[in-house]
Amino acid sequence: MTLVFRVQGDSMTDCSADLSFNPGDLILVAPDHEPEDGSFVVAQVGGEQVLRKLTTENGKRYLKALNPAWPDIPLDDGVVICSRVTFKWEPITV
Repeated sequence: MTLVFRVQGDSMTDCSADLSFNPGDLILVAPDHEPEDGSFVVAQVGGEQVLRKLTTENGKRYLKALNPAWPDIPLDDGVVICSRVTFKWEPITV
């Protein structure tokens, strides 16, 4: 099963990154794809769904925003990774 989500907010916007997610972008997520270190995931954090990069540094796993203005989210009991992002569409603007 796959699902499509529309990106909201600017937590994953970074013009210096090779891949960035802007508000309005559509992403395809696959709950049956196992998240790996470095993959982008949709997670449930405090009753809210967030898009972040799954990262491991110094033996600790956390969810990283690409926008440095947003804090990292440590993986703890309150965080549930729901699915892995497998594809991104960008809207065409005229």
